[in-house]
Amino acid sequence: MNSIRTCKYCGELVIWIITKNGKPTLCDASEVRYKSLASGPEVFVTEDGRIVRGREVERGGDGLVHRPHFASCIGPNADKINSQED
Repeated sequence: MNSIRTCKYCGELVIWIITKNGKPTLCDASEVRYKSLASGPEVFVTEDGRIVRGREVERGGDGLVHRPHFASCIGPNADKINSQED
């Protein structure tokens, strides 16, 4: 299981997930429900590292996923977020 840490730019809880392509991706630690859509407006990362497209939903949906943290980070230097530093 991936360990939860604090983003050094904004202070929010984050988690590193290794994608199926082997790329470490910093994601929000909290999970959201999503509805899978092939050309969906949002990109999510599953706990096992799959990249999926869709949209966030409040109920139902196709499962729980993590949002890549670069999409929500509001801290200074957030553009550096996907470097492999933690």
